[in-house]
Amino acid sequence: MRALIDTGSQKSYTTKEAASKMSYEPIRAEDMIHNLFGGVESKQKHHLYKVYVSSFQKDYHCSFEAYDQETICIDIPTAISEPWTKEIEKKKGIFLGHKEAYFDDSGLQCIC
Repeated sequence: MRALIDTGSQKSYTTKEAASKMSYEPIRAEDMIHNLFGGVESKQKHHLYKVYVSSFQKDYHCSFEAYDQETICIDIPTAISEPWTKEIEKKKGIFLGHKEAYFDDSGLQCIC
């Protein structure tokens, strides 16, 4: 699963497809009004799920609540093995997933 941690986000979301593949059961459903650019409002019903994530190395894990969304973001290319990615891994311990997992081009499945 491709995920993005956005520390400025007010809510967390997962795709309906990811929630289904993980066999998550909804905690509850909520009606929300999304305020979009240009003052457009969109009323939608979202299911809330308890999402569990862990690092590839299994040395970190956490859970959080996330609302379902049909699509979060598409067309985000995967990281390629470059000197800067190796430096991030070595100095910061951040693994971008290019060696640990295969990602398809289906986009982002979780934002938290």
